[in-house]
Amino acid sequence: MRLGIRRRVLSWFFPERCAFCGTVIAAGSECCDRCRADVRRQEPPLCTLCGRSKSVCCCGGHTQAADGLVSVFVYEGPVRGAVSRLKNGNTPEELHFLAEQVAETVRREYGERAADAVTFVPRTRKEQRRRETNASERLARETARCLGLPCESVLAKVRETRPQKELTALERGGNLRGALDVRPEAQVAGRTFLLIDDVCTTGSTVRECALMLKIYGAERVYAAALASTVYRKGEREGEHTHGSDTAGH
Repeated sequence: MRLGIRRRVLSWFFPERCAFCGTVIAAGSECCDRCRADVRRQEPPLCTLCGRSKSVCCCGGHTQAADGLVSVFVYEGPVRGAVSRLKNGNTPEELHFLAEQVAETVRREYGERAADAVTFVPRTRKEQRRRETNASERLARETARCLGLPCESVLAKVRETRPQKELTALERGGNLRGALDVRPEAQVAGRTFLLIDDVCTTGSTVRECALMLKIYGAERVYAAALASTVYRKGEREGEHTHGSDTAGH
């Protein structure tokens, strides 16, 4: 990769860091060799109902309000570090690297211009104050730039809910019902959206967001997550919890 003079000069004063673990790396490397070796991707072909590799999919073909759901990484090891850094405000270089990974998966699975606009999972104002950044929004805005699409704040979270990570898989589905709405100024009817989330576990967050967009007339809703969990052999969606997850959607 050829780097511009500005980025090379800045790297002398502000060293670039691995998008996964934060270790200082050479400019333009995006991630360290150790994380590169340990990171596990959701390898195609993907199940577009749950977003996981078909080789590990165990969703059982359950219907999904979204017209597709894909993810880039398996939520384990170094990827947990990347999500944590994304939530706590990583550098522009790290954010761009992660967003480009999402954009590449979207291009491969949905096509170059599958949507009219990119949107994201919302937070309430109180949640936003507790955590300075909305990881899904940051990821969505940079992914939109990578795809050459507008990013629009379409959904609003109108009431507080218990954190998804504190709930069982069965409880998560009902936790968000009635908590989401479409912003009054948003143009939804007849349009196709790419919905971005940081981590997908049971898919309940994506399902509720897509359902709300469809209620307001969206033609299609495609979803993409930076990472998703992979269930252990014998587990099925709705029969387990992910209490240790930092995201839990």
